[in-house]
Amino acid sequence: MALIQFNNTFISTSGGVQDPNSMEQAASALRKLWESSSTNLSPLQRHLVLDNMNVMLGLLAGLDDAYLPMAAGYAEAQALSPYCWDQHAVDEADPACFNGAASNAISYYRRSNDMESIDRVLQLANKHPGAATHWQITKQTPRVFRPNLTAKPWWNPMDFSAAKALTSIYKDDKIRASMIKELQAVKKLQEGSLRGQGEIEKLEVNANGGVTQEKDTAGLQRIVTPYIRTENENTSQIGAGGWAEFGPLFDGMNWVEENCRFVPTLCNALKNDASLCTARPSSDIDNNLVWKMCGADTVVSILRLRPGTSILPHCGTTNSRLIMHFALEGAEGIELTVGNEMVKNYGGGDGHAIVFDDSFEHSLYHGGKEDRFIVYAVLAHPDV
Repeated sequence: MALIQFNNTFISTSGGVQDPNSMEQAASALRKLWESSSTNLSPLQRHLVLDNMNVMLGLLAGLDDAYLPMAAGYAEAQALSPYCWDQHAVDEADPACFNGAASNAISYYRRSNDMESIDRVLQLANKHPGAATHWQITKQTPRVFRPNLTAKPWWNPMDFSAAKALTSIYKDDKIRASMIKELQAVKKLQEGSLRGQGEIEKLEVNANGGVTQEKDTAGLQRIVTPYIRTENENTSQIGAGGWAEFGPLFDGMNWVEENCRFVPTLCNALKNDASLCTARPSSDIDNNLVWKMCGADTVVSILRLRPGTSILPHCGTTNSRLIMHFALEGAEGIELTVGNEMVKNYGGGDGHAIVFDDSFEHSLYHGGKEDRFIVYAVLAHPDV
């Protein structure tokens, strides 16, 4: 019942309310089921129990570090389960139960400073005969790891045409004014739906009392992840929450006109850019290939982070890509750590770009006073 109650509240509030009591009750019920009956369950049933347990414990660990040891232990148990062991990824588009569970376990153990358990899971991942989890260091454990690629946390942004293009146009007073004006238009759109929900329904009552239903562009959409933490409850519940996205602007196959019409200056600056991940020569681009090339279904978007919000330490999807952040507004107070190196305020404030390898453990904290807005872009790794 607690799991159903949590899901109902989550859906009805578009992720705005994640009740810790419901999550704790659901995790407790699932834990009792696992401890009392796991040997009597089928492999699929065991997987479903563990999968729901990991969702609850991951969200709880995002709120409170006290849940980290339990979250780590059950993530490791999921990786070891027969069903999950068989559902492993060789490339970015494959089902990745084993890869994801092992990566999550190491992430939670890192945050718990449990080095012995980190080494145990690292050895487990390296011994898997098929999964792309033959990680070499514990600070770089993406779901899909490709050996022999240049591995460094930070890259020179001026080596990538997307970063150079945005940096150049931002220096032009008129173009910068257009970009900021367009960003203001995005801020005025109705926000708060879950990421990926697309268009929203807009209801209008006419003079005769009739109701007209129309489709409207969704504004900033809430990003839900176990790696987000806010300093106060209002930040997470108001609007689209602490971490939100407007996009995609580019999904790897097409520039999305209904979104780009609000930020044409930005979209036009990056159209046909050679450094984006799907700019590599290929025929018949489809969503499956986008995932293989980019490790994501969004290549360019706008992200907002509210003050007092943290993105907790974790590793990204794959080491075959790089990530660009270009600071549009609100860079003051940002602390982004990749590997063991921190960069503050995007290295120079608004109008500056950074490029990093998100397959390395990374985290971010917004200690400023204004909402941060960036252009997020997935870039091709130069070795791929």
